[in-house]
Amino acid sequence: NNKSNNDDEERGRKENESKKIQSEKEEKLLKEKTDLFNREKEQFQTQEENYKQIYTEFLEKQQEFEKKLLDFNKKEEEMKELEQQLKNKEKSLTDRENSLEEKERIITDKEKIINDKEKNLKELEEELNDKETSLSSREENLN
Repeated sequence: NNKSNNDDEERGRKENESKKIQSEKEEKLLKEKTDLFNREKEQFQTQEENYKQIYTEFLEKQQEFEKKLLDFNKKEEEMKELEQQLKNKEKSLTDRENSLEEKERIITDKEKIINDKEKNLKELEEELNDKETSLSSREENLN
């Protein structure tokens, strides 16, 4: 009976020791898994922060790009307006040139008319002089 009790005790102690060893192994394994989890969690948080930083930088660059695009579009519109103004000025100059050429032609035409009239006037004066001379001759002949 005593031996049976001792055996039971021994068996109980061995079971307790085995349970204790098993429990320590499980505890060690749990600690390793917890440590691994915490490391992975830290890595994830670091990556998350990096991604957030990268995304923030991306948004800033995107805003810069959009601002530059707006500036570019504004300058492009200004260029189109300037080109249109230039075309208008060129047309105005061409119109002025044409108008000046037309005025020069008119002046030339009028000068020609004046010259023709002066020539006609000289011819008429000569004719008048001739008639006066002829008249004068007749008067002398009559006298």
